[in-house]
Amino acid sequence: MIGLRKKWVLAIPAAGAERGVFIQYFIGEFDGNTLKNDNPGDLVLAVDYGDCFYAAIHWNEIPKDKKIYIGWMIPAPQSTYPWRGQMSVARNLSLQQTKDGLRLIQEPTSIIQNNLGKLSAGKMISMNDVKISDAEKLLNPLKKIPGNSCWIDAVFTISSGADLGFKIGQQIDKNNKILAETIIGYNAATAKLYVDKTNSGNAKLDKDRL
Repeated sequence: MIGLRKKWVLAIPAAGAERGVFIQYFIGEFDGNTLKNDNPGDLVLAVDYGDCFYAAIHWNEIPKDKKIYIGWMIPAPQSTYPWRGQMSVARNLSLQQTKDGLRLIQEPTSIIQNNLGKLSAGKMISMNDVKISDAEKLLNPLKKIPGNSCWIDAVFTISSGADLGFKIGQQIDKNNKILAETIIGYNAATAKLYVDKTNSGNAKLDKDRL
């Protein structure tokens, strides 16, 4: 619902040779049979601009007043071991008015966020007033962070032109050589958040697939 207006979102999994795997969505009026698109027919709106969010399903009003979406993560030519792909973190969906019109907004679902203490079995790490220069800093220098999934909630104060972020899933050999890692960062010069998977696994990604 947008104010007193009701808008519908139609999401369709697609796979193009150049675009790769993605989900296209349309916003408009629905009469029970036909969706009338609010946007030009040649405008492509993507649910996710990465290359590994596909075939998503949603729960409507479960729980009440929540629109929750979960997708299948299938990472391009990279393989995950010993499985192939996994489900994403569930997302809350909403519509927001932008300068370009209504757009789909997604956030990690509050159902998870509001239960982090319980879901983490009390194994939460808090760090405050941490200063980082041109070096890596371990989140938990004493031992490995338990489990195979992490929720990171961070607030940064970053200088102009700096590049800051997290390295996750890092593998290091006995000589401290980095074998694999995924970088989630923010570049202040370009004002862009990015995910770098070029060294995330056995198969390397080209820069144009980031």
